[in-house]
Amino acid sequence: MKVSYYAKTDIGLLRTENQDSYGIGEDFYVVCDGMGGGVAGAFASQLAVEVILKSYKTINDEQVRDIIGDDLAKIGNDINSAIPIVTVMLANRMLYNLTIKYRKLAGMGTTVVMCKVDREYNILNVYHVGDSRLYRIREGNIKLLTKDHSKINDLLDGGKIAESDIKFVENQSIITRALGIASSVKVDYQQYDYKPGDFYIMCSDGLNGEIDDNSIKDIVNRNSAGLAFTVNELISSANHAGGKDNTTVIVFTIDDDGQPVKLSKDIQKDPLSFSVDDLEKNLYEDRILKKISKKLTVEIPKNLIKEKKLENIYIYIYVVAFITLLTFFGYYFFAKKNEKKIYNEKLNEVSGIILNIRHLKKDKLKTIMEVDNYHYRRQLLEEAKSFYKNYSFNFINAIVFIEEKKGYNKFIALSGSYPIKIYLPVGEYRMLLKYPRYSLVDNNLNIVKYLDLSISLTGGLEEKVILMVPNSLGE
Repeated sequence: MKVSYYAKTDIGLLRTENQDSYGIGEDFYVVCDGMGGGVAGAFASQLAVEVILKSYKTINDEQVRDIIGDDLAKIGNDINSAIPIVTVMLANRMLYNLTIKYRKLAGMGTTVVMCKVDREYNILNVYHVGDSRLYRIREGNIKLLTKDHSKINDLLDGGKIAESDIKFVENQSIITRALGIASSVKVDYQQYDYKPGDFYIMCSDGLNGEIDDNSIKDIVNRNSAGLAFTVNELISSANHAGGKDNTTVIVFTIDDDGQPVKLSKDIQKDPLSFSVDDLEKNLYEDRILKKISKKLTVEIPKNLIKEKKLENIYIYIYVVAFITLLTFFGYYFFAKKNEKKIYNEKLNEVSGIILNIRHLKKDKLKTIMEVDNYHYRRQLLEEAKSFYKNYSFNFINAIVFIEEKKGYNKFIALSGSYPIKIYLPVGEYRMLLKYPRYSLVDNNLNIVKYLDLSISLTGGLEEKVILMVPNSLGE
């Protein structure tokens, strides 16, 4: 099969910047529509495209399996089809990390629609988050191959409105899924067979938001001999209809080149969703991104990561005066605050966790390691944990991950003090505790690589005694 394409992006008539981006790989096409204040939307879409294209070339099969896990079985353990799913997850993670690091990037995000042509089996793989779209025109008829992740579609699926009522719904542009909004993202995946003569139109909502599907179909059918003419007329028609948004269009067509293809395999006709919301896997994604980030060329706009310098001398004077006042009154306020904090702790009006992390003393560790009897060893460990003043000494620098069981809030800390005291709102949490090169003793006196604990905070500070042992101690 021979694949031909043409791509273009346009700022439109009303916008002051273009927040759309697109990317082209080998039989691989990406369209992203950014969102966010300032130039954050443009940066989000550009970065997402680059992370997707770069990671597509660099990630290996083992990394794909580690990230997707058991869900890989849903697509018959097809690594080639799963790689783009992981690239989208990595792009999401990269954007999300930046929104946490730089406050001016808060709210930044982007949609994505991707297509990967599998020439071996005549299959089109489609990956999708948000409301950017993919259309197919076959034998003159148009069909939408993606489903918008939008407020309107949620209302339609829930039976709360009819299609005839769509034009009366407020805030029609609200999307319910995008990259960069949360630490994990749900990616939709589906396969389609392709035939010689098919036309595929990938676009941001600047196109379908201005002209209807039939108009798109007529333009493609009228210009089928030239893809550049097709793309230019689609964008011109969107601008002529109002041009209120940026418009990006990629049109590609697949023709028979006379080369043999394999017999068609089973096609994943029903859409599948893939999501990884796991602290361990999120950190694994971060390690992969650390290597990929060295190859990226998109830079964060400086005005989004640096505060403007104070240039007015009077502002400096006011700042100095303010700091001077703080110096006089600081002790009073901080002393009162600390006093109140201690008072609240005594009254159980705050909630949190105190982690008493301990390590076996050398003589006790040696005793336990010399014991061959499993039950006797467990008894010694129980004594070491119960009577830690005699059997262990203080230990710091543990890695703590905490997430709310309901919600997106996550807390990550590398402790540099003892004991570890973590203040959190009342609620249900999951805590992951680990330390490089060491194991831990769980509540059942088993030696594990990390502790995965459920914590219910109802007020006050809950103390947990954690015993750490060398990996050499065994199971």
